[in-house]
Amino acid sequence: MDVIWTAEFAGAGWIKPWTGTNRAEAVKDRLGGPLKTVTYKGNVWAAPFTSNTQLLWYRKDLVPNPGESATWDQLIDTAIRRASRSRCKATSTRA
Repeated sequence: MDVIWTAEFAGAGWIKPWTGTNRAEAVKDRLGGPLKTVTYKGNVWAAPFTSNTQLLWYRKDLVPNPGESATWDQLIDTAIRRASRSRCKATSTRA
């Protein structure tokens, strides 16, 4: 089950929460991020076993360091401003 369906499937009653020792095993040694994606209304509804990481690449010679507190909106605004001032005429985002 893809993580985008956890709340919908749980809310519809199509899946049951993991409880007891099954729940303990499902959450054991899991990263917090993937575990949050299978948690809904305090219950664990799946056992995450894979994950992926999105990365942000940028050219330091063209864009100042955005800092750890930058929001997606700020990053997108910077990309649009920089693209309008350069030969680069494409901006791509995926959030």
